[in-house]
Amino acid sequence: MASSPYSVSLNATVINQISNLTHKTGASVVPGFAGGNVRAAALFQGDSPHSSSFSSTDLLTLLGLNTSTFISAGLCINGSVTSVPFRLRADCAEFTTGSTHHAIQSSNTLATLESISGKINESAKADCMLRFKSTDGFTPPCSFVSSITLADATFIGEYMLHSVLINGVAITELQGVEIATGLKVIDQRSPGPFNVAHFIQEYLPTISITTENLAYAGSVINAAGLGTGIVVNFAKRLNGGIIEPLADTVHIRISGAVGLGQAETMGGEARAVASNAIRINTLTLTAATGVALA
Repeated sequence: MASSPYSVSLNATVINQISNLTHKTGASVVPGFAGGNVRAAALFQGDSPHSSSFSSTDLLTLLGLNTSTFISAGLCINGSVTSVPFRLRADCAEFTTGSTHHAIQSSNTLATLESISGKINESAKADCMLRFKSTDGFTPPCSFVSSITLADATFIGEYMLHSVLINGVAITELQGVEIATGLKVIDQRSPGPFNVAHFIQEYLPTISITTENLAYAGSVINAAGLGTGIVVNFAKRLNGGIIEPLADTVHIRISGAVGLGQAETMGGEARAVASNAIRINTLTLTAATGVALA
């Protein structure tokens, strides 16, 4: 009964183009010993903070979650189903049909965007985390459901790194970028093995840039403040071509407010082009979809 990850559903919003998915039970075991015996006499379930992580190239849907604040605040889902499906494969074919598939489901979830990354000439991807909580610490926060029906997966669209502007100036010789939301979460437990609440502990976003522009890296070899901030543009990829026209309102822009930038590493191997890594700490991140880049 081999299966493959399928599109994740968050409060009826389907996240498409899942590239990988992992569910972790976080399960631990508490052994019980009789006196000073070496061998355990009993085994009890310990902490089990269930969570799922996934990557997706469906940036448009993800960035639109929680009225477009998913990048900075996550999404709290209470009383609605979060579904992490797996599609059953068919021997000598692709997938089975009908109610033959499975899913991990929960009614109480905190979903967070961990990062968005993009390299030149590749599709950008987002990494997300789902944390599941119990109603009382003893009731399991999620369940495994069998015999569900899944339609064919939907393709929404993909995006590629187009440009990065710092203080309004484009960084040339750009090679890649990683935007980390810096959202740290505290898991609260009560009596029982399962989490009962999740709290945002810290929000400290960073944008890491890789460039072959040594001059720019040198200009921030010591920390330098950002005046007007940083903008990262992702262009929508064109089916059968490269990217959609920049004047079309179909692209994505992620902006960081006033912050601090500094080169982290400069250099590389002999007889190769030096690659320089620059980290931008910013106070806030905002995402806009359906924008023009021209």
